[in-house]
Amino acid sequence: MNKNIIFSSFNKLNLKEGKHLLAFSAGPDSVFLLTLLKDYYQESLKDHIAIIYVNYHDSPYVNKEEEIVNYYVKKYNIHLFKKDVYPPKENFEIWAREIRYTFFKEIIAKYSYLDVLTAHQKDDLIETYLLQKERKNLPLVYGLNNESEIFNIIVKRPLLMISKKEIINYLDNNFILYYDDITNYDEHTKRNTIRKNLKEEEKEELYKEINEKNEELFSLYNYFSSLTFPLSYNIYESLKIEEKKRLLFYILEKFSLNKPNIVSLSYEFLKGKKNKKLVLNDKVTLYSSKEDFIFLNTRKDYYYTFTENKLYKTDYFSLDLTHRDNFNIKSFPIFLRPYKKGDKIATNIQTKDVYNFLKKQKIPSYYKDIYPVFLNDNQEIFYVPFYEDILNKKLPFSFIF
Repeated sequence: MNKNIIFSSFNKLNLKEGKHLLAFSAGPDSVFLLTLLKDYYQESLKDHIAIIYVNYHDSPYVNKEEEIVNYYVKKYNIHLFKKDVYPPKENFEIWAREIRYTFFKEIIAKYSYLDVLTAHQKDDLIETYLLQKERKNLPLVYGLNNESEIFNIIVKRPLLMISKKEIINYLDNNFILYYDDITNYDEHTKRNTIRKNLKEEEKEELYKEINEKNEELFSLYNYFSSLTFPLSYNIYESLKIEEKKRLLFYILEKFSLNKPNIVSLSYEFLKGKKNKKLVLNDKVTLYSSKEDFIFLNTRKDYYYTFTENKLYKTDYFSLDLTHRDNFNIKSFPIFLRPYKKGDKIATNIQTKDVYNFLKKQKIPSYYKDIYPVFLNDNQEIFYVPFYEDILNKKLPFSFIF
């Protein structure tokens, strides 16, 4: 085995600088990664790497596992962050994942580590791909990515080019101690069933297939990254059904909301092409007009006070009050808030009801929640901007997405 290939992976993931947590289980993969990190850092290993370990107490042999963890902590004189937990009766995998990543996040925040290194290898990548296919997922990447964000922490996987067989051979040939976890042979989990039935001769073909499909995906994502929002329905409708769903996954991933049910809900909603909105949760709303759509952070009420002739920038819009005549401002202070049901304009304008005024303006749904009304010192609405004037830049006012 060529260590330089792995060291090159370490370099690409910028492991030379800073401090990193190593998710450690004493199993062959994490022992192998620790061994290679020792070769990589030499005497400075402890300055760059700390072990983070969760004992789930999920088998009668966890004491042996922990003995090996402590063996490597002592051998390499590196710091150990440890957590003891006890498993629930159901949904162990989901529970365990949340437990460990919450623990990782806590330690990273408290001690200023940059990221978490995991020892996922080529077989894990292939197994994940097969699970994705079976579940008919449309993931952002097939298999596993070298680097991703989970629970708002950076997770790096430097061993995805190395097979499990290569790892075991290296450890056994060099008489390196590791723990063989019997829970990895429990066929009650889907991944372990796949692992048992996957033949060695199939793995390279699957690995090649994954790389080819990811190249196609990355090309598609490059196209997605060039798109501007709100996105025209003309562009959206030019995509195939799978590409539309992938686009929604791609967008929602930025909001940490790329769940299949949310994507399906958004996909069905966008068939309507109406001036409306879909609140996905308390943080994200999908806004649609007849021409385009956009995902935005859910809009909140605001109340702004402006006291002088100057340029103002808020969370939702900017406006230049040095041109106060454009806004019919007679004196300061003035106040801006979003339109509310029942609002009336206290001027001689023909349409006094703000709702009817805005309806005639054909304002896109993504502006309706934040469309401003201007109030005087008596809290009377004296001005509501014409959307057409904003659109045609006749007013020194612009919305901010």
